Amino acid sequence: MTDREAAWRDALSAHSSSGMPLSRYCRDKGLNYHQAVYWRRRLATIDGAAGLSVPDAPAPTFSLVELSEPPRQVADSGVAIECGRCRISLKAGFDPSVLSRALAVLSGLEAD
Repeated sequence: MTDREAAWRDALSAHSSSGMPLSRYCRDKGLNYHQAVYWRRRLATIDGAAGLSVPDAPAPTFSLVELSEPPRQVADSGVAIECGRCRISLKAGFDPSVLSRALAVLSGLEAD
């Protein structure tokens, strides 16, 4: 067994006991993910040819997620206010303080 093979055996053994996905494990340990995949396959082939048992990868786990219905779209019940050359369109649920400030600005313009 070469030093490189031994190092990858140790790293992949540590990965399998970590419970982390291989990509995250490699990122955390500074290992090249593609090399880890290569060595995992290569070592499985070597171990299989030697008659050694190759541990199965843990089965993926899934969780049931229920999605709620998207909110219903209601017809726009807004209002439009026109006064001279100004038009203010208000959509349903507008902020009254914004309307107050806009009217204050517009009333200041008409004084000019």
